[in-house]
Amino acid sequence: MKANDRHFIDEFSRELDEIEKTSPMKGGYERIEPEIHEFEQGGHRFRILNFHVESRNWWKPGMVEWSLSTMKNANFVRQDDIVFDLGCNTGFLTTWFALQASAGHVHAFDPFLWNAAATRLQAKLNGLTNVTVHAVGIGPTRKEIKVPIHSSSTVGKKLSESDASAIKIQIEPLRTYYNAKPTFIKIDIEGAEHELGPSIVQSSIQRGYIEMHPQFILEAGGRVDSVFQDLKKSHFDIAHHEPGAKS
Repeated sequence: MKANDRHFIDEFSRELDEIEKTSPMKGGYERIEPEIHEFEQGGHRFRILNFHVESRNWWKPGMVEWSLSTMKNANFVRQDDIVFDLGCNTGFLTTWFALQASAGHVHAFDPFLWNAAATRLQAKLNGLTNVTVHAVGIGPTRKEIKVPIHSSSTVGKKLSESDASAIKIQIEPLRTYYNAKPTFIKIDIEGAEHELGPSIVQSSIQRGYIEMHPQFILEAGGRVDSVFQDLKKSHFDIAHHEPGAKS
């Protein structure tokens, strides 16, 4: 642990205490003792603080995030890019984007307050000044919705105002942020990606990387291929990637 790490951890823990007064962390988001680990991924070395069960399970020491190597090797993210990281979670990929687009800027989006706070913390931990975090989800329209505390998906959820197992989150349309002039977009929003096709092609985005969640899309009554159809109509080239395979 570095000399200033305890300061970061204590400051962040106090912020989580405040967040939990209105948005309790449960299920995969249940808090654990904060841990700081160093990673070398996609040509960059950086440090990440894990603080809930999901982050500990995903960002283990020694893990390899294959998508970063794919984006690095394909030159998807360039030095002066304006990156939109939709569904930034705790900021692992946001941190890498900020290092890769060192002359650009990263706008990170996540509707869960603890994830947004963590993404800001990762930037501080790594001395990054080119990250802006927005504590909102991205969807087709502006709205406030209730979602299960334990779930990262925001689509197809029908909860009553009195449901004690849910919290309120804010959703904003992508066009709200067009003025930032994004050039690259990463989308990992647990099924809501099927709603974004038109807003992507109407923006300044040139390249992107989308993690698809077909099960969530189908559960919400959407079409799995809708986002790709919109991209194809606007003459985007589309490639399929997965660990160990490329087509």
